[in-house]
Amino acid sequence: MPNYAVQRRRGTTAEHSSFTGLAGELTVDTTKDTVIVHDGSTAGGIPLLRQDVDNLAADAISGDKVHGGTISGSAALGDGTTATTQSAGNSSTLVATTAFVAASTAGEDTLAEMGDVSLVSAASGDMLVYSGSAWVDVAMSGDATMASTGAVTIAADSVALGTDTTGNYVTSLVGGTGVTVGGAAEGGTPTIAIGQAVATSDNVTFANIIASGNLTVNGTTTTVDTTSLLIQDPLYVLSTGATGSASVDSGFVVERGDDSNVGLIWDESADQFAMILTDDTGTTAGNVTIASYANFQCLVMTGTSTAAQYSDLAERYETDQMYTAGTVVCFGGNAEITQSTELYDSKVAGVISTNPAHLMNAQAGTNETHPAVALTGRVPCKVMGTIRKGDLMVTSAMPGVAMSADERVPGTIIGKAIQDYTDGGIGVIEILVTLM
Repeated sequence: MPNYAVQRRRGTTAEHSSFTGLAGELTVDTTKDTVIVHDGSTAGGIPLLRQDVDNLAADAISGDKVHGGTISGSAALGDGTTATTQSAGNSSTLVATTAFVAASTAGEDTLAEMGDVSLVSAASGDMLVYSGSAWVDVAMSGDATMASTGAVTIAADSVALGTDTTGNYVTSLVGGTGVTVGGAAEGGTPTIAIGQAVATSDNVTFANIIASGNLTVNGTTTTVDTTSLLIQDPLYVLSTGATGSASVDSGFVVERGDDSNVGLIWDESADQFAMILTDDTGTTAGNVTIASYANFQCLVMTGTSTAAQYSDLAERYETDQMYTAGTVVCFGGNAEITQSTELYDSKVAGVISTNPAHLMNAQAGTNETHPAVALTGRVPCKVMGTIRKGDLMVTSAMPGVAMSADERVPGTIIGKAIQDYTDGGIGVIEILVTLM
């Protein structure tokens, strides 16, 4: 060999660990006795493998790091034993491995050869069931069968659910009159319908409803739209459940379209019943507003009268013709009464009343056929001549007109004047009817 040499930079492994060489630079690791190749960035560089592989770390060859060739020496196998290694592509390695596996499993490659399986006569569709000590083949029988594909078939009408069956099931579905039950086919979904939506927000309509128990209706308004409302209960209670001192009106209100509503109420503020005219519609939650009081008529009324709106006592009499209020009438004519026509007529009956406070014989007829004749009390009366308050009033020669009496003639007195009259002609003043 030539007697000259080139020496590279060198150092121990420890010294190399803190050294980063230039890209492509070669140095010598004196600890590993190998050449180090540097890439300009890796500290310590990349050591080359020695010929005797003495600097190869344990487990350095793994995965796909060997692609061919021969690994000399012995290789550790998975169970710790060693064997002479072969080329990675040598078929003898594969053959040996296959033979080992085949020999190891040759006695247990079927269910019958397995120690804990006891097959009697396995057939298509059998199931493998553990008996408690071994796996045995069992054929499905009865109403359920299994195909070799694993599909299970259950015979029709063969499943009966006992009373202790858990889960959701229905023995039968029966609908009453007007109720439709669907989904009766096998595998169907049961449905129940009554011909209309019955959700809590729907308006449900029924022809007839009979509630055998108590019926409670909660809400703001209950509407009953029928021709007639029949209530069999003999007692109808309003404001039921009220507590504490009474504070609201109760009763009935009748709507009358464009006309004022009428009502029969207990007026709590006045502490009395009242027939009224009102604009309220029954939604009042307190006192009902009374626009005015309504008329009331009945056949017989029993009670105690403490006041009267008008001021005369009258009675109906049949008349020979229709007369206006204030006309002085006498007994006679073609009927019971006729208008007066004579001075100081002792047949005088009274004065046609405007609004009697009390009307006797009220059902005898109408105001046209049987006018109310004031027998006593204060009424408007047709008069003539000069009259002073307190003058006695008698009939005049003017039909149906009274005058002041010049003399007192018993049986001819109609009553006394309450007002003065000095105007000429015929007028009307109020008099106190007191037949004398």
